[in-house]
Amino acid sequence: MTADTLNDEQRRRVLVEFNANSRPFESERCIHQLVADRVAANPSAIAVEFANDKLTYADLDLASNQLAHRLIEAGVGPGVIVGVCLEPSFEVVVALLAILKAGGAYLPLDPTYPSEHLQFMRDDSQMAVLVTVSGLADELANRLDTVVLLDEGSLSHFATFTQAPPSVTTSRDAAYVIYTSGSTGRPKGVVVAHQSVVNLAAVVTDVFELDAQSRVLQFASFAFDASVTEILVPLTVGATVCLAPREALVSGHELVRLLHEQRISVVTLPPSLLAVLPEAELPHLATLCSAGEACHPDLVRRWGRGRRFVNGYGPTEATVATAYFVMEEEPPEGATSVPIGAPIANVQVYVLDPDGQPLPIGSPGEIYIGGVGVARGYHNRPELNVERFVPDPFSHRPGARLFRSGDRGSWRADGTLDFHGRLDQQVKLRGFRIELGEIEQTLKAEPAVSDAVVVVREDTPGNRRLVGYVVPHTGADGDDRGQLGALLTDELRRRLPRHMVPAALVVLDAFPLSPNGKIDRRALPEPVRNRSESMDDAPETATPIEQLVAELWCELLGIDHLGLHEDLFEAGVDSLMATKAAGRFRAEFGVELAIPIIFENPTVVGIALALLAEMSAEGIDGEIATAGSM
Repeated sequence: MTADTLNDEQRRRVLVEFNANSRPFESERCIHQLVADRVAANPSAIAVEFANDKLTYADLDLASNQLAHRLIEAGVGPGVIVGVCLEPSFEVVVALLAILKAGGAYLPLDPTYPSEHLQFMRDDSQMAVLVTVSGLADELANRLDTVVLLDEGSLSHFATFTQAPPSVTTSRDAAYVIYTSGSTGRPKGVVVAHQSVVNLAAVVTDVFELDAQSRVLQFASFAFDASVTEILVPLTVGATVCLAPREALVSGHELVRLLHEQRISVVTLPPSLLAVLPEAELPHLATLCSAGEACHPDLVRRWGRGRRFVNGYGPTEATVATAYFVMEEEPPEGATSVPIGAPIANVQVYVLDPDGQPLPIGSPGEIYIGGVGVARGYHNRPELNVERFVPDPFSHRPGARLFRSGDRGSWRADGTLDFHGRLDQQVKLRGFRIELGEIEQTLKAEPAVSDAVVVVREDTPGNRRLVGYVVPHTGADGDDRGQLGALLTDELRRRLPRHMVPAALVVLDAFPLSPNGKIDRRALPEPVRNRSESMDDAPETATPIEQLVAELWCELLGIDHLGLHEDLFEAGVDSLMATKAAGRFRAEFGVELAIPIIFENPTVVGIALALLAEMSAEGIDGEIATAGSM
């Protein structure tokens, strides 16, 4: 059956019945006003925790009020974008709330991003004010009207400003701007209004069963939209937002320990991390949301027992969440996917064919999203807005728009949706949304590169990774080509976030072509690692612990040999693989090796020395431990 053969009843079902989800919500209020209600209701409740430190709702309110007045003095008001560049801390929560109270829209800037990437967002957003701490964002602060340094007494003049400034914001004003990967080589700033966030808060509160006793882990980088449901939404119900240092979030065992010790009751994690997370009882964990990638039924079976397991879906342009599916029972045997659920309250979803006509149940098409969740658009990108935010032909509301997600999906008979991947070059990898075109454009901008292609490969089962292919300009000799991959990788690391840097770069004379003359991506060769001199290390030259470490990495990489001094990340190791390795090291050697240590010592020899140091600190004899493992 096609769109042309839908009868009136079938059309009404997919357009109307599956979207019959209108619910009242506080549509005229702003998100910070909902937080103010919680301050008034219970000012002594704990709003934010970080390790052993606590910030009450009254403390958060006072600090954000003072910063809000400082920002208003700097000219912040509706339509003004304020950058926030901070490490995980109380100051992050204070800054976000203060910007909203001042009437501005916050722009999160992850300080771990390359400076060039941050500077692009600064310039593209035209932000005039930056909130940070001294020494953290010096390059970013250039050419800005105002920089507020939270660690240098910049608020001392405002100590007497204990009350919130008069609200000048409407629910239609922007609450935040979050940048996503761009297919044209330019990241896109998505502008989201308060009204959309307020509706999201009502939905998440209901679906996650949030209340004042909830303890929500802030796992996602606050530069990603998932952080909205981890920071702002919990504060609207009087819950506690639990912060953690970055290193505790990238180690599987450290994360499990954190979930247990901090008595976390609600957490959102990407499926790729759930797949390698060590199993644990976690009696306090009441709601677990899987989001950011397709969820496999095995993850539900592993983590769904005894708690509320939610599978979530939604692009940044639709305010974090478009659909949720609450698992009421384990997936049936033989199931290969988990539904992404039905449209959330006040949000519509349509599965349309290339002509924009609704498709019947079971027929895959492009997912279009309408309703209150649709963002205001991309900041200063009018042409792209016309392309991606289109008039809604199914709505009677003047000015209603649909967002073309670029995702493929289909309806089930019960009104829930299945996800079928992307229509374009955008991919979800390790929980990150990545436009392959942005990486390709960055490579093509290099003078030595004639053309570039980036793909996701899975040459070893379970190890999906980015691989780049480049064709150099004519005239490059063999030596130049041999060095080109390393030089380009260094340049990508300088310009792009680490999750967007390919694990391997392959230099080709020409790309393989299909019969119609297009690049045949399926014919691109598997990367062959350049073996350094260290690859010739004879096995007998390795110590027992080095040999075990090398064997473990070879197993994870699906290779036969690894040099003792070879860079692990150039060999194809990524952050997810490092998380897997950390768990294996703990089982093999009896000590925890934090992920940052692996990143700081990315060779077999370096890892072996770090393990020996940890074993020595724990009083474990390295020779005895190793001998017992062999």
